[in-house]
Amino acid sequence: MIKKLTAIGNSYGLVIDRSILELLHITPDSELELSTDGTRLIIEPVRAGKGAPRRPPSRPAPPSRPAPPSRPTRPGKTRPPEPRYGFPKKQPW
Repeated sequence: MIKKLTAIGNSYGLVIDRSILELLHITPDSELELSTDGTRLIIEPVRAGKGAPRRPPSRPAPPSRPAPPSRPTRPGKTRPPEPRYGFPKKQPW
């Protein structure tokens, strides 16, 4: 089977046929290990167990930013949200 790379933004991707993915039990959530022997690219699903290759630990996720404080409003008075870009719409009141 001969394949060509597909442009994806500034990178390239390889489309793998569904029949091959089903044969190897690879889902969109599967982790894949890429390696080379100098002339070939080897793509293998990462499997848990004794024969699974060791991977370096992943970096911890950066701390999440706290939500900005909300502005207090007067009871009974609500406003529609202003658009994110451009000029705000003229208010009907």
